[in-house]
Amino acid sequence: MKKVEKMVMMVICVVLCVSIPVWKASGQADDRGSKDHPLFTRMPNFYIDSYETKQFDQYKFKDQQGKEIPVEGAFYKISYCIKRKQQPPSEIQIIRNHTNAIQKIGGVVLSADNLNAYCTIKKSGMETWVHVHPWNQGDCYTLTIIEKQAMAQDVLADAKQ
Repeated sequence: MKKVEKMVMMVICVVLCVSIPVWKASGQADDRGSKDHPLFTRMPNFYIDSYETKQFDQYKFKDQQGKEIPVEGAFYKISYCIKRKQQPPSEIQIIRNHTNAIQKIGGVVLSADNLNAYCTIKKSGMETWVHVHPWNQGDCYTLTIIEKQAMAQDVLADAKQ
């Protein structure tokens, strides 16, 4: 009987592993617990496919010469995908929408081409860095955002030891 139970459990696991991604893609709802960054609205007819946030991390942005600029702070990575049966914008349309919006609020585009834009915004005493990256021919795009800040020191060392 144990072999039959194990086989049934394996079949259930396989069915779940295969059906969960299909269910998620067919629902086309925002990833659970996700939300737009307060700095941006999303492109029309897009949903949040994946969402990652960290209290503190580092990301490397690029300037016009391709030089990497490491920036540390609160980290957000939000990937959007177009809803089924909707016409996707071009990759350059995604780039231009974001760079124009950033410049409109006083931000600076450090570098931009058809597949990447690196920008920074200094507003209300806060410095925010943004990487816009469309992919899959405009079907999806990712915003990687760092709200620059110093790390809160959690670990203490005792020099007397």
